[in-house]
Amino acid sequence: MYPYIIVLMVVSLWVGLEEKTINKRAIIIPLLMLMLLATIRYYSVGTDAEMYSRYFRFPFNKFAYQFDPDVERGYQYLVVIIREIYNDYFFYFFIMSIVCIFPVLFFLKEKSVNYTLSVYIYITFGLYFTLYNQIRQSIAMGICFYATKYLLKKEFIKFAMFIIIAAQFHVTALIMLGMYFLCHFKLRIELKALMTFLVGVIAAPAIIAHMALNNSRYEHYTEQVSGGSHGMFTVGLYALIAIFIYIYGKQIREDDNDYKIYECLYICGVSALFPIAMLGTDPAGPQRIVQYFVFYIMLILPIIFLRKLNNIIVYTLFIVLSFSYFIMMISSNIAGIYPYKINPVFDLF
Repeated sequence: MYPYIIVLMVVSLWVGLEEKTINKRAIIIPLLMLMLLATIRYYSVGTDAEMYSRYFRFPFNKFAYQFDPDVERGYQYLVVIIREIYNDYFFYFFIMSIVCIFPVLFFLKEKSVNYTLSVYIYITFGLYFTLYNQIRQSIAMGICFYATKYLLKKEFIKFAMFIIIAAQFHVTALIMLGMYFLCHFKLRIELKALMTFLVGVIAAPAIIAHMALNNSRYEHYTEQVSGGSHGMFTVGLYALIAIFIYIYGKQIREDDNDYKIYECLYICGVSALFPIAMLGTDPAGPQRIVQYFVFYIMLILPIIFLRKLNNIIVYTLFIVLSFSYFIMMISSNIAGIYPYKINPVFDLF
């Protein structure tokens, strides 16, 4: 647990000090620290990391790469390129951490009203940990998150190009194309949320069944689960945040178009999650899809704290609660991140 806490502290302090002292938003040091933590880990750290890294571990790194028809080609071509450069799994983790983290930090640097808080949320809310598990989707989410700059500018062609690129790593990225039109459709947020909820009610069973039928990787999404307490806790947390954002963002959404877009993405994304959760099937699939929209709390919450809750006590309470959630998430071994183990190559003691 200590490596995660140390990196959180170092990254947060560095970003905060640099922003306060020289009015500069750091990317290089936070990127290097977060990359280092992901790169030097043992291949078993992360639920799917062992499967993703198998072509970079003996004996598979000695064999030719076998293309999988159920995996997006963009990701597979990237794997082939990495293997041509260096075929050890620590190098694979190194490249993947760059591809996953850099677009997120770069966009936060451009758009966040409180960069330090946004980076803190990125780590403590577990958004950083997606690259320890669902690597393909983590790449896609980073690209989609950066593409938001074109959604804000109403530059659909550029936005669509980035989303199509993201879909070459995980097909679920295509859902963001529909969100472009929903966000710019002149309709109250309440009606948009209702629309996405109803679409989820009608379409969710068919979509999940279709995914499972055409790809064996998604078959477990259709299976009923009896011990889904953690999944429902996560759904409940997302819902509480959505209610909080809706209540405190009323005035902001009327004055700030960027905030209005972020809010629409998050609230509508969570609204679509509920009918899927109600099916009682494996929550892994729905929660993975909603993570595209959870990323926007890194932009939304700093705006609310700046404009509506500009109070040191409230701010401190949020920091403490976020850190507590961070510790709970690690100790619960979410995404297989605990205990942290170092790749023997880097174990100097």
